[in-house]
Amino acid sequence: MLINACGLQKIYTSGWYGREKVQALVEATLHIQQGETVGLIGRSGSGKSTLGALLAGLAAPTAGAIFYMGKPVRYPYKGQLRRKIQLLDQHPDQAFDPAYMLGASLQEVYQINALEFSHKTLLTKLEEFGLYAEHLRRYPSQLSGGELQRAALFRLLVLEPDLLVLDEPTSMLDVISQAQIIDLLCSVQRQNNTSYLFISHDLELVNRICHRIYRLTAGRIISGS
Repeated sequence: MLINACGLQKIYTSGWYGREKVQALVEATLHIQQGETVGLIGRSGSGKSTLGALLAGLAAPTAGAIFYMGKPVRYPYKGQLRRKIQLLDQHPDQAFDPAYMLGASLQEVYQINALEFSHKTLLTKLEEFGLYAEHLRRYPSQLSGGELQRAALFRLLVLEPDLLVLDEPTSMLDVISQAQIIDLLCSVQRQNNTSYLFISHDLELVNRICHRIYRLTAGRIISGS
């Protein structure tokens, strides 16, 4: 078992002395096997993004536990665990510093993680994502939403994650760009046996690409296996 999440709850506090409380997750239990795509569907405000953030290590649960390869995770994620579980957001423009050209942003990932880098290898790999040398010389504002999302996906895959949490990854894209991202994800999964948690409100899309589906309502998983 790659990921096993048991009884996850999340309460957000605000106001004076944290007196105002909102329970975003009431009870969430799910599992994800290596190499499978698991769908998570629900209406806006049902807790989908909160659950995704917990699994990706961006927030700690108020209660419950997450196990990675049979071992309980600790927050914040560090070391290999931080690299092995990543999140791709629905807003690719927020993933890049607007002051840096795309090439600098991509190279930074190699530097931060002490990965071997060569410009030639970067260009060769980028071509698989439909990105080329001219894209590296552009700022995020000069790229389309589809180009930015492909670049964001590339930057995450450099880390060779076991699990990608995909939070509405195609909702901000046009139909052609959506298809390109889905094709890329399927290709990567075939090559690397990567697992996905695919968060969406698009039931038709989720039914088409996912092996299993969980339905989340008002912070509770009400169906799934």
